[in-house]
Amino acid sequence: RIRGEMAEAPSEDMTFDQVLAADAEWAAKEQAAGFDTKAEGLALKRLLEGPSSDALGTACQSVGQGAQLESARGAWVSWKDAEASELGAEVSAVVSRLEAPHLRPSGIEERILGGVAPACYGLCNLMKELGERKHG
Repeated sequence: RIRGEMAEAPSEDMTFDQVLAADAEWAAKEQAAGFDTKAEGLALKRLLEGPSSDALGTACQSVGQGAQLESARGAWVSWKDAEASELGAEVSAVVSRLEAPHLRPSGIEERILGGVAPACYGLCNLMKELGERKHG
């Protein structure tokens, strides 16, 4: 999918219209799932300072995003003491504004832990957006 994960490998015969339809279906499913602000805030905390932090660092280094991760960690400084629900609400605002459900920290964490290193691009972009919205 353009923004999400495909249930199966795409067919070489897939038309652009079919790709768009599959993406729209995925986006609708993501929207219907709702947004758990506390869970998303906790996932972001795990990624940046918890048990998933090492995997994130390894992933970012493997795709040449080490400097971007350091910038993301710099933006994190103003958010790290925020309550998970407050943090998740800010993440929700970014995801909504950018129409980017793939930036949900829980999905990024799942992909990073599953070995999808390019997911760190999403985390770095999310933190760039949050950095512009500084907490406190």
